[in-house]
Amino acid sequence: MSDGGAAKSRKGPTGIAFLYLVIYNVSLAVGWSYIFFLCVSNTIHGDSKTLWQTIELPLKICQTAAVLEVVHAITGLVPSGVVSTALQVASRVGVLWGIV
Repeated sequence: MSDGGAAKSRKGPTGIAFLYLVIYNVSLAVGWSYIFFLCVSNTIHGDSKTLWQTIELPLKICQTAAVLEVVHAITGLVPSGVVSTALQVASRVGVLWGIV
């Protein structure tokens, strides 16, 4: 039975681009998991007043790496809007580096 139209097929990145995105996402997932581990460990075993000193560097690395999401949108590597992605990333990075 026909659905009355052609089925839409989403074509994602292939080859090197796909591999790069997998490595990028796995790296950030590992980084954020490590930050979570540090938060829990510091809260259980340490002084919560030292939490920022414990997570500052890995947090800055992971959050700043999100700037690549804007590059991914600009280059068309992912189907995301450039402006919305840039605003989200800029707000998070701005708070981390500018305020905190």
